[in-house]
Amino acid sequence: MNKKIIIGGLILIALGVGGYLLYKKNKNTPTKKMFDEMVANCKEPCDVFSGMTQSDLDKLFEGYKKLKMEDAQFLIDFLAKKESQLTQSEGQRFLKLTKEIYK
Repeated sequence: MNKKIIIGGLILIALGVGGYLLYKKNKNTPTKKMFDEMVANCKEPCDVFSGMTQSDLDKLFEGYKKLKMEDAQFLIDFLAKKESQLTQSEGQRFLKLTKEIYK
């Protein structure tokens, strides 16, 4: 009887640790809501998403999910800014991240 309790306890601990690791992994992954916010923040004369179909946006989201959380937030903020407020280093970072998304 004691062996069954020990084995059951070990299984519960393993499930708990595995669940926590999955939670941590998903917590650091950009969400669809963030992606939709990024697309919505793209103001005129933003032509980044013009002419894209829903399937193109879905493919783009798959690449977006591979980014770090801070990079995903940067893209949201970058597209919300006016062109006159952008610096050259921000533009270079944006190009680097978009290339990473399309890989």
